[in-house]
Amino acid sequence: MKTMIDNREAATPGCHRNLQEMLQEISEGQMSENRVVWSVKINGKNYCERFPHDAARVKAKDISLLEIGTMDGTEICRTFIENSEAIVDCLCAGAEQISAMYRLEGAENANKHYWNLLDSCQGFISMLYHSEGVLKLGGVGRKKPFQDTLEYAEELFDSMYAAQMNEDWINLADLLEFELSPLLKQCREVVTRIAA
Repeated sequence: MKTMIDNREAATPGCHRNLQEMLQEISEGQMSENRVVWSVKINGKNYCERFPHDAARVKAKDISLLEIGTMDGTEICRTFIENSEAIVDCLCAGAEQISAMYRLEGAENANKHYWNLLDSCQGFISMLYHSEGVLKLGGVGRKKPFQDTLEYAEELFDSMYAAQMNEDWINLADLLEFELSPLLKQCREVVTRIAA
């Protein structure tokens, strides 16, 4: 197997069963600390995970050429911040639609969409937190721009989880519409100021 990182031949990872193990070894041993895997090609074809840990299903024996593109972590965070407004708009629309589903259609259909939304929101909030640190937003003696938002998001996700576990669909619909959507809109305002 041949391995390329940023168009340069690199040491091929040791004996691994799958792509996930290979990427982990490469990330930990062959990339500088501030570089992040940005793109992956397997045998000349673009690869993208369809769900978390999907790379574990790609057998190492089926890979003859692994091409990895990396990007500077700071650049990824800047790009994320610049594009966050559109992400927030999608998340807000999703929260409001799923809230209506819980009210009008019941839990069965809404739950399918709810878990995807929750996963996306948690990923978005996590990336905000990461970006805040990488881009050194805020400063000595100043509060970080997302600090209150992140703290409140934790409490809100706990409340949403409790409503889900208690099958309190109306409460969950209210939390989506009247708590999560405004929280995301608040993130949008902060992101807009930072991106400007």
